Formats: sequence, C-alpha cells, structure tokens
Amino acid sequence: MTGVLNIPSNVESIGGNTFGYDAFSGIVVDPENSVYDSRENCNAIITTSTNELITGCKNSVIPDDVTAIGYCAFRGVTGLTSIDIPNSVTSIGENAFAFCYDLTGDLTIPNSVTTIGASAFFDCQAFDGTLTIGENVSYIGDYAFRNCPNFTHAVSLATTPPQLGVEFGGMVFNNFGVLTLTVPCGCIEAYQSSAWYDPYGMVGFYEFIEDCGAASEVGNLISAVYPNPTNGIVKIEAEDIQNISIFNAFGQVVFETTFNGDACEYDFSSHKAGVYFIKVETGNGVETQQVTVL
Repeated sequence: MTGVLNIPSNVESIGGNTFGYDAFSGIVVDPENSVYDSRENCNAIITTSTNELITGCKNSVIPDDVTAIGYCAFRGVTGLTSIDIPNSVTSIGENAFAFCYDLTGDLTIPNSVTTIGASAFFDCQAFDGTLTIGENVSYIGDYAFRNCPNFTHAVSLATTPPQLGVEFGGMVFNNFGVLTLTVPCGCIEAYQSSAWYDPYGMVGFYEFIEDCGAASEVGNLISAVYPNPTNGIVKIEAEDIQNISIFNAFGQVVFETTFNGDACEYDFSSHKAGVYFIKVETGNGVETQQVTVL
C-alpha cells in the first residue's frame, strides 16, 4: 500500500494492525472526523480522546502530546529509517515497531515511558547504534528486542531493573548481539541478580558496567550539543551551567570541571571513537546528553 492514506470524516472505528506493513508516504484524517485526527500534519492516525497513535507510516512525526503508541502502530512499515519518541509517551504497545527492517542508528526510549509491550521492536535488524532505555521503564514484554543483533551499545537508566516478560517464554534480548549493558552507578549488583543477567549471553547480558552520568535528571535543560557526531570540538549550551562531567561508555570520567556561564566547548579529538556522555549540572537541575565521537 503506497501513496497517501485518507481517512474520511465518517470513520468511527479502526482496528489494531489495520494498515500493517504499509509503505504510505502520508496519512491525512479529515479535520471533521470526531474520533481520529492527524494533528500537526503528523502523517499518522491518533485517537483524539486518548492521544494514542494507532497507525503510522514512513514519514510520521510523533506529536509531543501523544501518550501511547498503540498495538502494531508501525508494524512492518517500509521506508521508516528513524523514529523520535517524545517525552509525552508513557507506553509502547505490542508489536508497535516489529518488522521495521529499515530502522537504523540509535534508539532512545525516553524517561516518560513505563511499559514496552511484547515484540515492540522484534526483528528490527538494522538498528546499528545505541539502545538507551529510560529511567522509568518498569516492564518490558517478551521478545521486545529479540533479533536486533546489530546494536553496538546498550544502556539502561533505570536504577531498578525493569521486569522482563515471561508470558510467551521471555527472551526479551534473545539474539540481541550486545552482551554488555551500561547501568547507573551502584546498580550492577541489582542487574546481576535479575533476569537481565545471563551467563551464556543467549537471552540477556553477561557483563554490566557503571555509567555515573546515568543519574535521575531533568529534561530539556541543555539547549544544544553540537556538532554530533563529532571528531573535534563540541559546543555545549545551557542556561546557568555550573558543572560539566564527561564519561565514556564504561562509566569512566574523562573530563570534569566547574563552570559559570551559558556556553562552553570541549575538544574530543584526543579521544577514541565511541559513545560518550556529557553530564551538565545547572542551577535548574541535571541533564545528560550522548555524543558519538567518530
């Protein structure tokens, strides 16, 4: 199915996975429809009363007021190469992005999300960056990240290991590829004592490392971190910067300083290629952003 999907004003019910495996270039809901909308030209179908996105396409942009991504919302969508999940989303439904073979790069589950449904990202084989799981995720369903073998890093910001589903046999991280998980400071023992630990690396992680930049934070404090990726100087902008810490993927501090101002620079040219975390402490709170060094 290609082209633009138009939903007329008199449509009152659209079932889950109705438009799965689509290649639509756009989705438009008639403004007179009282049940669904495609607000802000988002190229998606949203249930107006619940703010749940139920159908997306390769050109969807998830609006900032969407609170849930529904069952099979993007299942098998062709040409979807990246997705930005806003901080308003609290749940990602079953099969929401399953079989999205073109998704690549990093995947960040924001701190607002509490549950990730079964098979949510099943068989998304092209992801080749970092998986970051937000600090408030408490449950991840079966097969959620199964057969995602090309992630290069995995980070959990949750101080309490999220419960992993067991309804259909578990295997949340079966054939995940990355066997090392970065966790917040002081949390290695908790993860090693949970279902996240697998000494054989078949359905979990056999090594955990600490990232002391993965603390509980306030979002939207950092105005900009650029350029990113980089192989040299990065400029950091935020109001009332007081302290800056930079950590590598192993949680080791590579730079730390006090500061007084709204902008500063750091030169990454002497560092090895990889993922780094810039932790900025301001007068209004703390935020960490990820930087990739080429």
